[in-house]
Amino acid sequence: MVRPEKRTFSIAAGDSIQIPFHTEAPDKYREFVETHTNLNDTVRIGIFNDKGWQKDIFTNLSVRSLLSAPSLSVNVKPGLPAGKYFMRFAINAGKNAPTHNSEKINLTIKK
Repeated sequence: MVRPEKRTFSIAAGDSIQIPFHTEAPDKYREFVETHTNLNDTVRIGIFNDKGWQKDIFTNLSVRSLLSAPSLSVNVKPGLPAGKYFMRFAINAGKNAPTHNSEKINLTIKK
């Protein structure tokens, strides 16, 4: 599970945000990732509003990198108009739908 240090962000339209976070995973999950060296799943951040999914921002973070560092940070440039949104970290699960791996992270974009 991805645990951001903050769960609410506010930015001006066109700006980006730095999201510092740490990860938590059960030992069995860590063991699975460590023993499956061909596992290349990566992390994306889904952005939603009251109408549903708006866009995904793909990161260069791998599942392996999430588990190897106690804390990380990712830069996100939403590129969306002013409004209220929320974000969720998700893991790309091969050819399957990505899995949500964080609580909602509130985002307000101002004009």
